[in-house]
Amino acid sequence: MRIVLSTFGTAGDIIPFVRLSRALHGRGHKVTVHCWEHFRTWFPSEAEFVPAAGGVDAAEFDRTMDLALRQASPVAQKYHYARAFYGLGDGDARARAYYDRARDTFESHDLALINVLDHVGQAAAEHNGLPWVSYVSRPPPDPEEGDRVFGEVDAAVGELLTRVTGELRHVRLFRELSPLLTFAVCSPHIAPPHPSPTVRLTGAWLDTPTAEPLPPVVEDFLAAGPALLSTFGTMPDVNGRSEALKAAAEQSGWRAIIQVLPPAPAPSPVPGHILVVTERLPFASLFPRVTAVVHHGSVGTTHEIVRAGRPSLVIPHMGDQFFWAIMLHERGLGPPPVRFTDIDANVVGARMSTLREGTYERQAVTIGARVAAEDGVAVAVRNLEAVAASVLS
Repeated sequence: MRIVLSTFGTAGDIIPFVRLSRALHGRGHKVTVHCWEHFRTWFPSEAEFVPAAGGVDAAEFDRTMDLALRQASPVAQKYHYARAFYGLGDGDARARAYYDRARDTFESHDLALINVLDHVGQAAAEHNGLPWVSYVSRPPPDPEEGDRVFGEVDAAVGELLTRVTGELRHVRLFRELSPLLTFAVCSPHIAPPHPSPTVRLTGAWLDTPTAEPLPPVVEDFLAAGPALLSTFGTMPDVNGRSEALKAAAEQSGWRAIIQVLPPAPAPSPVPGHILVVTERLPFASLFPRVTAVVHHGSVGTTHEIVRAGRPSLVIPHMGDQFFWAIMLHERGLGPPPVRFTDIDANVVGARMSTLREGTYERQAVTIGARVAAEDGVAVAVRNLEAVAASVLS
């Protein structure tokens, strides 16, 4: 099978495609990756990498994230992401360049897997007559509800793509599904079933856990007693999140590891029972070693935490994170979430304290064992092979 993988966005939109790329290559398939240039080194060398034209660099995307998270609602955030992804509001050049490159890249392939964010890639595949499968990080929402909420931005992006492609395009922003098959890359033990027969919950796309070493300072901190971990990946800190978490940890009495990745500011000074880490950490090694986690609720981080059998408190920032925040609470895996715009040290501290409750931990251990038994990447590979066989026959 000759398959092209087309994706962009945050780290959480790239890492699953990296894992799938490795698995497809291991099965003997020819893989082409179409993605923003600054993610080139993330993918295995065996894959052919084609840099997407008209994309943004890492610094520009960081600025987009910062601006988006200063908006009052997730709906308002969408305009900033649409501007970064497709050039909405800045003319047609960015989307046109992306479309032309995608059309050229997608030629001579049998199948495409396209991130639900990538509406220009979807249009390119359809123009080329290339069958495509969709990737989504959560079960798709009710279409009518989404249409009510996003109708304005849907229309704006649709008009942009109509001009660029020369074909009438109707867009459902970030929720356009493949007519063939859509992979919801999540566990059916956390997310509810989806009514559509073309939507498949594959299980999480995670690597097999390995005993990757932790930094000595982290090892020493964990050896000194139970600890809570706070991690927010690449989510920028636009409202004093790290300082609030430091205060909440002090108030709740937790020994805490607070991970703060640059350029987010690290809290200072910190008391001895709080360790601030400013580097990436191997989650598969770290999560089983902590007692609980406070996090943003991305699909990858969420499933890593559940697989490790740990309860958590979610402070969602954008997109699917709000969905996973609700799911974890409804499944009894942690207390009610706190929106990042509503961070208050007293509220967060009180909910941190509830993470010591045995009911959350027992439920996390039970569901974690089920998630650990899944292999979402293998499920996806088998389904892609089946789709390719059906369209090529």
